[in-house]
Amino acid sequence: MNMLAQWEDGENHRQVQFSIEYTVESSAVVLDRLTPVKVTFTCPETNTILQSVGVHTNKGQSMLVDQFAESGKLDELIIAIGQKHGLVLATE
Repeated sequence: MNMLAQWEDGENHRQVQFSIEYTVESSAVVLDRLTPVKVTFTCPETNTILQSVGVHTNKGQSMLVDQFAESGKLDELIIAIGQKHGLVLATE
């Protein structure tokens, strides 16, 4: 299955849009691919959009996925996808 999601990275004043490919196997969400596709930079004072850029390199995609995972939001994403499919997921 496919979906789009957005990470609000307030610390770095940006929004990162991801394309997500996943499957549901044995009542669990399995992320097959998480691909950052666009980064939008925002003004810290006004929260208005300053610039948006596409993410085209493997290194850029890898860096953003790592930052997303380190933020703790990856686990929240998996839980949200599971809830969308009616799965009861344990949270820590």
